[in-house]
Amino acid sequence: MKKLAASILATSLLASAAADACTGIRLVADNGDVVAARTMEFSDEMIDWSWKIYPRGHDFQGYTPDGANGKTWKAKYGMVTTVALGDDSDIVTEGLNEHGLQTGVFFFLPYEPAKWSEYSADESAESIAGWQIATYVLSQAKTVDEAVELLKNTNIIDATIVPKADDWNFSPTVHFNINDADGNSVVIEYINGELKVHDNPLGTITNNPRFEWHQENLKRYTHLPQDQAVPLQNNEKVTAGGLDVGSLQSLDGEPTAANRFVRAARFSQEMPRFDSAKEGIHAAISIMNTFEIPNGYKMYRHTDGKDYSQTVAWTVASDLENKVMYIKSYHSPEYVKVELEDIDFTTGKVSYFDIPTEFNANSVEIK
Repeated sequence: MKKLAASILATSLLASAAADACTGIRLVADNGDVVAARTMEFSDEMIDWSWKIYPRGHDFQGYTPDGANGKTWKAKYGMVTTVALGDDSDIVTEGLNEHGLQTGVFFFLPYEPAKWSEYSADESAESIAGWQIATYVLSQAKTVDEAVELLKNTNIIDATIVPKADDWNFSPTVHFNINDADGNSVVIEYINGELKVHDNPLGTITNNPRFEWHQENLKRYTHLPQDQAVPLQNNEKVTAGGLDVGSLQSLDGEPTAANRFVRAARFSQEMPRFDSAKEGIHAAISIMNTFEIPNGYKMYRHTDGKDYSQTVAWTVASDLENKVMYIKSYHSPEYVKVELEDIDFTTGKVSYFDIPTEFNANSVEIK
């Protein structure tokens, strides 16, 4: 399964429009509570997903083109994550740490300008692979500002994937959203080797091309300036309608990155106001439901001649104020929750958990 996932990604996805995978939003309640939610559109027949809890003090190893000789660090903060390529992997693709910092990984290929920084062997001790950013940030930072400062002082370079997937012979180019419990939100991209930090006032992210293009494209569907504060936080200047709904441009329903960005931005900003994270989680889930992909609608043909369906493998909605992660899989509409404040992050032991993988429905009680 792991070798199949690696091979599929290295051949089929890079050669197609497979970058159309994953949608993220951020909502803010009237009381300031922050909710971040996202989908993952690489199905579990393509990637072996694992749900993993890292304790404080866990040792991490940075990777370079030369192998496991990059930066080493210990986790300052515990975190709940999902990792790609199984239990032994540290490839965090989504996570929430004990201080309410959330980050997610979003595929950024095919997009030619998306390149990590150049590698110098002399700087290996301060270098990590681009696919390790989420792992690094969640284990070391409490806020968006701290996360950005970490990246400014670390060489983020191109490196082959972890040795356990040695047939995955490319470094996946991705970009990231980072949200904190104070409502700060940025998108992190590496364009032609340079770190680009984009303020993300609407909290929306999808895939390629670069974030600036998506913000410009959004103007076709709204007259709201993209440097304006989030409507839900700017009650005096913006009506409850959020984005200007008077635009004559209709919303395309195709699941491309461009279309999903516009719909996610519109849906999240036109959502009726809510009081707290409890209502926000429900609101976020209702938006994420609109990005489900029916099994079989999007297919990728692998070099083995077989077709693989692209569906939403899992959806996560995180309450950054109360440090709770809500998760569901493609196989079951039932959400489970992980409350970080109930986790002992001092054990020194990595833990795992499962999410529902079978469809179940409760019977009604007839009165």
